[in-house]
Amino acid sequence: MTNHGAERRFAISLAENGFHSLDRAISVFEQFDSTGAEILLKDTIMFLHHGVELLMKQILVNHSEYLVFKDLQEASRKQMQANELGLAVLFLENPPHTVTFLEAIDRVRAFVRPPELTDYLVADLRELNRLRNQLEHYTIDVDAKEIAKLIASIHSQLMALFEAQLPGIGLATVFTRASVVAEPRVSYCTGFERMFPCLEIGSRRRKPSSVASFALG
Repeated sequence: MTNHGAERRFAISLAENGFHSLDRAISVFEQFDSTGAEILLKDTIMFLHHGVELLMKQILVNHSEYLVFKDLQEASRKQMQANELGLAVLFLENPPHTVTFLEAIDRVRAFVRPPELTDYLVADLRELNRLRNQLEHYTIDVDAKEIAKLIASIHSQLMALFEAQLPGIGLATVFTRASVVAEPRVSYCTGFERMFPCLEIGSRRRKPSSVASFALG
């Protein structure tokens, strides 16, 4: 029999958290591609930004868990408190601060030095951060096509980075939505490709590069 009184825990790892946000960005961007409703770009930007930040932190953790902390001296003090309480340091009531989106990118560049994190990708991610900050803190007024172009530009570069730096992380367990968009114009898109389905750029429709093997984990 099911014990309905048993405690149910909500637990999600750093990698799962990041990939879930990317999956949400996929879903919302599909809706934008189908409906053309520009308001959906808000959630696409917010979820994409969140997913990238967490997965950059995962890359740092894989290199050294201490790289995710903004101030190592503060982290050391907090770690001693956590040791006394028998807790993980990030589960303290006032945990040490972790690095921001841009700081995480800078640290990945400096300490991990992945060749996939090019100057072009960094520039695109900085623009994504600028758009996210406008949405998070005030207002925004930009060309929707320019946002679509930015997302398309980020796509192949970002996937190359994550494929190289986060192998075997179990993407198949994260991307559980196997169905494709019903519209024939994007029916070829599978897995992570669905995040950037056949964007209309200029007068020609461009199919994104295949990342099917990455999407299937």
